[in-house]
Amino acid sequence: RWCFLSLGPQVSASLNISAPMVEQFSWECKYAYMATGIGELWQLTRLSLKTGEGAVTNDVDGTCLSLHISAYNTSRATEAEHTFEQEIQNLPVGDLCTLELHLSLGQTGHAWRSIVLHILGIQSIRIATQRLKLVLRRSEVEGACTADCPCHEPMQIPSLVNLQEVEIKGFRGDGYEFEFLQMVSGAAPLLEKTTTIRSAGN
Repeated sequence: RWCFLSLGPQVSASLNISAPMVEQFSWECKYAYMATGIGELWQLTRLSLKTGEGAVTNDVDGTCLSLHISAYNTSRATEAEHTFEQEIQNLPVGDLCTLELHLSLGQTGHAWRSIVLHILGIQSIRIATQRLKLVLRRSEVEGACTADCPCHEPMQIPSLVNLQEVEIKGFRGDGYEFEFLQMVSGAAPLLEKTTTIRSAGN
């Protein structure tokens, strides 16, 4: 009735699982440096997927997809072995309830909106997500905004038809952060609750 799988960064595996009686499922995979790129500036370092009772915060039943993502200091994603879209396409995210994004921002800290919108724009995630939780871990040294910085690119947010709750941990209250909240609010007709927490903690 319970299944846990964990894969390290050096493991390449293809799995087909048929277990109709399983009620709780946990999958975790860690990625080597530059193995899986997301957009132009980001890489996936860890992915976990939990289903069943207790998978979601406050013991609400559902499926929780947790992604740990770190920024490159320069644009390096074109050198990555795989893309995030390739990695996510075979995961069972159709009944996704909570999406957790743990972002290690590096020197491009203020440009995190682009990666969040990139992930929310993936069809299966966009339609299913009911709760969005962002944990922002900032670098002590943040690079200056340049003319070609991703933050200058036009921001388009998809329709978040089922999103009901948003939580941002590590919120600083900068103008672009409030702009992001306004964009989400306008794209999520069912949004009921928004929580911002100033310190990201450890």
